[in-house]
Amino acid sequence: MAYDAILFSILTAFILRMGFIYMMNYCAGTIACMCIFIVQVSLFAASYGFYSLRLWEIMNGKPIKELMNDEAKDKEIDATLKETAESWEERAKMELILSIAFFILGLIFMCCVLCNYNDAKVAIQVVSLSSEFLFANPVTILIPILSSIVSIVVVLLWALCLAGILSMGDVKP
Repeated sequence: MAYDAILFSILTAFILRMGFIYMMNYCAGTIACMCIFIVQVSLFAASYGFYSLRLWEIMNGKPIKELMNDEAKDKEIDATLKETAESWEERAKMELILSIAFFILGLIFMCCVLCNYNDAKVAIQVVSLSSEFLFANPVTILIPILSSIVSIVVVLLWALCLAGILSMGDVKP
């Protein structure tokens, strides 16, 4: 039962690896452009999200300030309202800082992408060529697996020899 599961997982890994190589062979440029686009949109979306959250915090903080301006009968309630209003203002400031930081990061990322466009094209071509090689020579995928098996056998043989030497007793030079 376990042997079947191990063989199934090896076969599944091999099929997924070949599918990944096939995909990289034909879609390397598209995948790279999509990743760049997703990162860029995520940075600007985070900036917009924090700014929108800041506006929401400011709008919901105004009623608390209005309640503070009214004459409160209980000083304890007035102190609680003051602390709440101050925490709203601090959060709004932090959200503004985060919004500006994500916007600046988005601009920096955009500048890096635009300045290194040719290098990105070269990297995409290298990935495409390497995937073409792996697709044309699928036997090269087995090299890491075989080297791992050989390494495990060598380490086990070394441990067996070490156990034999240690079982002989004290070794004197």
